[in-house]
Amino acid sequence: MLRTLAPDGLRFAFGTLTVLPVKVTRWDRDAARGGMLWAPLAGLTVGVLAAGAGLLLLALGAGNLLAAVATAAVPAVLTRGL
Repeated sequence: MLRTLAPDGLRFAFGTLTVLPVKVTRWDRDAARGGMLWAPLAGLTVGVLAAGAGLLLLALGAGNLLAAVATAAVPAVLTRGL
């Protein structure tokens, strides 16, 4: 049971909550449990990518409004609007 938490749960979390391409090999209760335990990491990854996009635009001299829109759009795109 614990061995499913690492690889299968991680793939389950990213495969379910994001559009990032992962190969989910198991769709059972143990994998879903592991996936929900790894869900905060998927959210953190999406948040870091969104913040990175906003900071990159600000560093490149884009306006605050464009950086804010990009920061809000990245999670919408990466999670299919979830």
